[in-house]
Amino acid sequence: YRQSKYAETIAEAEQGLQYDQQHPELLAVLAKSYYACGEYGKVVTYCHNILAKRPGRADIQVLLAEVYTKNALTTNDALKTYKIALQHEPDHLPIRQALLRSYLRKLMVKEAIAESEQMLRALHAQYAPSSRDFRGFIKEMIGEYERAMRRSPGDIPLYLITAKLHEYLGHFNKALIYYRTMLQLPLDGELIQRLIEILEKL
Repeated sequence: YRQSKYAETIAEAEQGLQYDQQHPELLAVLAKSYYACGEYGKVVTYCHNILAKRPGRADIQVLLAEVYTKNALTTNDALKTYKIALQHEPDHLPIRQALLRSYLRKLMVKEAIAESEQMLRALHAQYAPSSRDFRGFIKEMIGEYERAMRRSPGDIPLYLITAKLHEYLGHFNKALIYYRTMLQLPLDGELIQRLIEILEKL
């Protein structure tokens, strides 16, 4: 496995399972080898087998979350898996991005905004704001917020966070469009307070 000979690793490990079908290290190396080969269905099966016996195993929780991330899963099970994986690897940006996507697909806006804060902290820790990777993650975030906005056009915090993310990229004209749209929507005292709280966090 360390030599990246995944086909040979899989053959040897599966032969070993004939003697001990629940051996956690054999199951783990199989899961990781199948992940390297892109056979994600088998990875999920092996991960579930391991976690049924050892639910606290961090590397397997993260591996399972990575598989769900690659398949853009937004189910309740995937959402739970992302959260557990991030307890072990809080700066894992693709998993954070997948969790943000899950929240927005379910229109859990408050949770999505809180996750965006975490993501921005992780981005600043890992990349310069001018880097391509930094900008790529921000563009992905904007795309998810804009999709959520089309499904919930009256949710004003979606406009605010999207405007602020456009500002991160220097897209001030696009940000202005969202700010103007916000001003055309009805605002009450409770909503204004919520917007102020979001602005203070950002």
